[in-house]
Amino acid sequence: RRPRLILSVTKDEFLVIVRGTNEVKRVYDSDGNGLPDVSESIGATGGNHGMAWYDGYIYISSDSTVWRWRYDLGSSSVSSR
Repeated sequence: RRPRLILSVTKDEFLVIVRGTNEVKRVYDSDGNGLPDVSESIGATGGNHGMAWYDGYIYISSDSTVWRWRYDLGSSSVSSR
């Protein structure tokens, strides 16, 4: 699948909105070789225009709405909106 948006949140962790599904995936380097080798859904969906991480939350927007989920860096899922 092709990414729509990519947000770098740490040196080797990225959040990616997937084009077509608007699903957010966490992509990261699990073996320390400098190449991302794991991609997993974190349970956030709906965005297609913007994404940001700030103070423990990810913010994702569509053309009319902004959603917020609690997200701890390194976590494999989001918690409540």
